[in-house]
Amino acid sequence: RLLLEEMKVEVVDAEAVVSRFPARIAGGWPLKPYAILHSRFREVLYLDADTVPLVDPRSLFEWELYRSHGMLMWPDIVNLKAANPIWNDLGLEPHDCVSVEAGILLADKRRAWGVLDVAVLLNEHVDEIYYAVYGDKDTFLLASLLCGRSPTLIPHRPFIFDADLVQRDPDGEPFVQHRTGSKWNLTGFNRPLASADLMPACEDALAKLRERWSGVVFNSPPRTQKAKAEGERLLSV
Repeated sequence: RLLLEEMKVEVVDAEAVVSRFPARIAGGWPLKPYAILHSRFREVLYLDADTVPLVDPRSLFEWELYRSHGMLMWPDIVNLKAANPIWNDLGLEPHDCVSVEAGILLADKRRAWGVLDVAVLLNEHVDEIYYAVYGDKDTFLLASLLCGRSPTLIPHRPFIFDADLVQRDPDGEPFVQHRTGSKWNLTGFNRPLASADLMPACEDALAKLRERWSGVVFNSPPRTQKAKAEGERLLSV
């Protein structure tokens, strides 16, 4: 957090937000729609931590496909099948459709609030939802349908580059590389980007990070019974 704040990045503690706006957040995937919904921005570009924009991402706020619909999703390389039990579970008409790849998502919350709110609700019920869909990604698609809204997706499937997915813009050009199969390695070899001219800047950023961080994340030890009891007492005040 300190490293990011020195770069003028605002770090938001989700637990502090949940204390004000309660929700059942059972992990990283359920946190995504919640974080989008409770972001202080009206228009939100969500990017997974392992995505790399291949062009200036600010341009997408002006895309007609987004401006005319208020919410934009990107397709996966797989489909959501009509045989999937999730359709009947949610009272939706079963059908084959393109699955959503939610490493990138764009939403104008004023126009997409209902969809995002339902997505948060679906992700609160991970035990009843995730058995049929892979994490949070198709909950955005399902939330759109539950709201009676046709999901707006980029009309081009991603293509595979090396071990990753490259998502496209509305014209089919490479836009974002989702490093699904080649996460950044702080100390070892890193697989290439689809835009080779961006790789030196990424390697330089990793080198600067190595100078300041070992890569070790401190995890505090489990709380003692005494500490838990004190915590319960403070919460009851």
